[in-house]
Amino acid sequence: MSHTIQLPLEIIYHVIDNMDDDLPTLRQCALTNKALLACARANLYRHITLNGYAYEKAQLLSRTLRAEPTLGSLIRSLRISRLIYPDGIAHDVYLTPDLLPFHLLNELREFTLHWMQLQRVDELITIVAALPRLERFVCDTLVDESPAPLPLEYAAMRALEAENVLRRPTADPALFPRLKELVIKHGPWSHLILAQKLLLTHRTVVEGLHLIDISFGGTGEALAWVPVIRAAGPRLQSLSISMTDRSARHTEQALPLDLLEQYKSDHAYVLDNLSHCSTLRSLRLKYHPHAFASLDASPPPEFLESLCETFERHPPPFPLLEHLELWMVDRDGLTVSVTAELIARLARSLLDRRRYAHFSRLSVRIQPQYWVSHLQVWSTRYNEGRAARQAMVERWRATFAAFERVPGVVLDVDLLHSPRSA
Repeated sequence: MSHTIQLPLEIIYHVIDNMDDDLPTLRQCALTNKALLACARANLYRHITLNGYAYEKAQLLSRTLRAEPTLGSLIRSLRISRLIYPDGIAHDVYLTPDLLPFHLLNELREFTLHWMQLQRVDELITIVAALPRLERFVCDTLVDESPAPLPLEYAAMRALEAENVLRRPTADPALFPRLKELVIKHGPWSHLILAQKLLLTHRTVVEGLHLIDISFGGTGEALAWVPVIRAAGPRLQSLSISMTDRSARHTEQALPLDLLEQYKSDHAYVLDNLSHCSTLRSLRLKYHPHAFASLDASPPPEFLESLCETFERHPPPFPLLEHLELWMVDRDGLTVSVTAELIARLARSLLDRRRYAHFSRLSVRIQPQYWVSHLQVWSTRYNEGRAARQAMVERWRATFAAFERVPGVVLDVDLLHSPRSA
């Protein structure tokens, strides 16, 4: 005589929840019976990725959500990466408010855009404003057709920075999500407009940020986000920002030169503003010296000088700091912009337990570069042999030896693109 064993739904739901990456099985579960439909749907819609030739998939998702709006509340993360029209159409899909019914994604927590085309940054802001529960927003390598910011906007931003006075929001803050994490990376797009909008009309959004990651490689475009970082200072816990030596052709695109010329270097400007972020626990500074510096010219040690001066301030600017990560450059065996005196100063400051009682880790990430003579430029070397990599790591570890074998402190040195660092 056969017996049917009825498992409790809680156990079945637990099994289904552990199949969140097995989409075919989840689809079959959704078709089994009504009891499993809700659980299977929740897993099917939790993480949505639209990538490459997925325009038709995006259209299907849009139609499905409009037909059954309750499904929109199941989506927790959405990633859209270089959507391309079907074969026969040459250009990429533009990200517009009409691409998806974004207003139905009322429980979306994470929104990532990668290599997407925009017509105007204002449309991007409209999309984000429709996501009331959004916590993490990532813009990575976007392209747009927005006009350059008006001089008036530059003047307003300069006045706010000089006086350290920020306007009250001119728009209802309830119309924009209270972000916790903001990541802005690379790409030829008018990110300065987004920075200005956040600073001038959505101040409450900036004040709620816990993590900011600003990465623009060897250009000075990250400077445009320094006022935003300063405004987020009271709550900011983790910060990552790219830093480069001053170059007029890069700097003038980000901030007016008369503002920056008040400082001896762009590094001094950035770190002076970062010193207001007193709750920082993790700080990553991605240093990029000039790629077009001549073969015989060594970049000045302005980056480490400014860093030492910042840490030496009284009172200490980052009393809660636990982890400092420095991206440095090795050019054909030379430790760029580093001197023994500066490392000693940095160690004296950071290892002073009366000032930085929580500091416990220094990470150094090395980017090897070599000289390309026919282009007159320094370029990244990715194919270092194992022995060369090990020798480079040991040389840089010796450079930062003042942090070695210090009780309660870990010195972590590795190549930037090594498997262990990835």
